[in-house]
Amino acid sequence: MNTVYIDVLFLINFTVDYLALYLTGKTLRLPLHRWRLIVVSLVGALYALWALLWCRHYAILLSSALCVCVAVTWFAYPRTKGWHFVRNSFLFAAICAILGGSVSLMYRVLSHFLSGATMRDNGMKVLVFTLLTAVSGMLIALGNHLLTDVRGTKSVNVSICIDGRITRFHLLVDTGNFVREPVSGKCVIFLSRVAARRAYGEHMELTTFHPERRRIITLDWGGEKRLAFSILPDRVEADGKAVDAYVAVMPQNSLRQYDGIFPASLLA
Repeated sequence: MNTVYIDVLFLINFTVDYLALYLTGKTLRLPLHRWRLIVVSLVGALYALWALLWCRHYAILLSSALCVCVAVTWFAYPRTKGWHFVRNSFLFAAICAILGGSVSLMYRVLSHFLSGATMRDNGMKVLVFTLLTAVSGMLIALGNHLLTDVRGTKSVNVSICIDGRITRFHLLVDTGNFVREPVSGKCVIFLSRVAARRAYGEHMELTTFHPERRRIITLDWGGEKRLAFSILPDRVEADGKAVDAYVAVMPQNSLRQYDGIFPASLLA
């Protein structure tokens, strides 16, 4: 007879759900809200307890698992619609299955070598959970590293001159940025709202900034179609090389260590 420790099961499922949501967001470059990830991870962990301890019908288990997966994805990545929502849900489920299987296997291996009395000890359970969390974190780090290598993600130093004022930024090179100004077909560089304040000042929203050099662009941000203003600066240089591109403000306030997003096609 197998013994189930509810607290350990809850912690493992919470960790797996959180890491899976985090990796899904990182993989698809979705905006991440930690409080949302924590809330849905708690819901996922509670569902796992219910499924294991009380649910005895496979049809109910399968249908409820699908509903929980959809609800979790919808809440974790808001404003995602259509195909993007389906894609997010499938990727989250796949990563959950991989991480959940890995963590469960590691827990079973550790339980096999440790006695029941040892596993009932709170200190040992904390140690086991810490080990599992550390291994899961390494899996996440490895996944991010592999994704970075595949995408060739890197950064670039960019200087933007507007009205004779030069502002320098550190931007993330994004191979998925295909947004172009519709009339000229030029690429668009996106600055975070924090970085944009340095470049535009009081004209940050671009609604009153040089009407003759202002253009409206359409972008798909987090699965939602949006309209945004872009402008053509006096000059743009990327790592000392002149490039011809429009500049727009992205919806996010900040992008961690980067000031914005730079189209990879401009470096070709």
